[in-house]
Amino acid sequence: AALHTWMERAPAIRGGILAPEHLRQMKNLFIVTATLCSRAAIRGGLDVDDAFSLSDSYIQSCERLDTTEKITNLQYHMVLEFTEQVERVRRGKLPTKLAVEAANYVQRHLSEPIRTEDMAREFYLSRTHFSARFKKETGETLTAFILREKMEEAKRLLRYSDKSASAIGAYLGYSSQGHFSRVFKQYTGMSPSEYLRNFRLTRAAELLQLSHYSVESIAYSCGYQDALVFSKAFKQKYGITPLKYRQKANKTG
Repeated sequence: AALHTWMERAPAIRGGILAPEHLRQMKNLFIVTATLCSRAAIRGGLDVDDAFSLSDSYIQSCERLDTTEKITNLQYHMVLEFTEQVERVRRGKLPTKLAVEAANYVQRHLSEPIRTEDMAREFYLSRTHFSARFKKETGETLTAFILREKMEEAKRLLRYSDKSASAIGAYLGYSSQGHFSRVFKQYTGMSPSEYLRNFRLTRAAELLQLSHYSVESIAYSCGYQDALVFSKAFKQKYGITPLKYRQKANKTG
């Protein structure tokens, strides 16, 4: 929430000239931002390999883009994801070594069955001692923590990948899409498809307020291939068309 607020209020910054061609310059600036994000995330407790892997993945995605609007949108997602990843490994203002390492262990094994016995063995502790110590240091049970990590990963994949709900459920170790969808709805209050739709339309509303991109560009960047389908879905959620939403936001802003 704090990061969203900062982005809304942050002043526009004009990057220095890093390349003669504007698209290449945007990609170079993106690489710089990815490097800074990964370093900050590592200082915040994110595993080094995980941080570099995430950075490399975003840089590769950026290199495939062909417009500055798509690069800007991807950069927004990248900063948010790095922030979310660090938030997930931190427990309080001063996370303990056990809490950080346990969180990193879960992240590395999200697609596998995660048993308390295996985690305890990893940290040379008995199952009972490990569970009690984890709860004391984090304020939640290990079972609740693992579930939350899996669901947060599911939300991240729904937002930033093209994987289907069934593929995400299988990746996270759920026996069926129905089982995954039930657990997801219990955790978020929405089905996977409802969650993705809500995220895309909320993001579109932010872009309508904070950018000068066309409605068609915003629709595409938020996962809609058809601007008319996007406009209809937007009106169902907000009661007005995207264009009228932008006009209203500009008047109140």
